[in-house]
Amino acid sequence: MEQWKQIENFNYEVSTSGKVRNIKSGRERKMFANIKTGYLQVSLAKNSKYTLKYVHRLLAEAFLPNPNNLKRVSHINGNKQDNNLENLKWV
Repeated sequence: MEQWKQIENFNYEVSTSGKVRNIKSGRERKMFANIKTGYLQVSLAKNSKYTLKYVHRLLAEAFLPNPNNLKRVSHINGNKQDNNLENLKWV
């Protein structure tokens, strides 16, 4: 079952399947692949300013414990666009 958690410091939430939506409107944000890295990104607004965020990082920060303060998030199957929670781990 898909779960949602608020993204820290934003009025958006991220789901365990890698979707991002606006909390007030419920509208999902469109994602796009970063040309250089291949990772999916999303643009989030705060105080009329937009910030690009990597979806896999948002998902890991919201749902995956990181007791050792590891700095990177890895895709277990190597597919940079597969942002399901089960496919991510801190490294």
